Amino acid sequence: MKQIIKPLIIFVFVALYLLTSTLSMINSLDFFKLSHNITMSWFLAIAFEIGAAASLCSLVILDKMNKLIVWLLFITLTLFQIMSNVYNVY
Repeated sequence: MKQIIKPLIIFVFVALYLLTSTLSMINSLDFFKLSHNITMSWFLAIAFEIGAAASLCSLVILDKMNKLIVWLLFITLTLFQIMSNVYNVY
């Protein structure tokens, strides 16, 4: 039973992150288009999502690193995503 539950839990968390990051990335496009063209907006939105995912993964996986820098990066990227989501709502 554990052989089924562990992969299922991992799948649920990965699927949840992929869905929410995809929606956030799409919302970010309009915000980034305020100052960039559409191609650059796509690159920025994808880079923000990859940066947030890399920050989360490094916090979980790496033990011997300065976690303050990673937390600051993650918080900064999250704040930009919050701003772009709020912009897209209005």
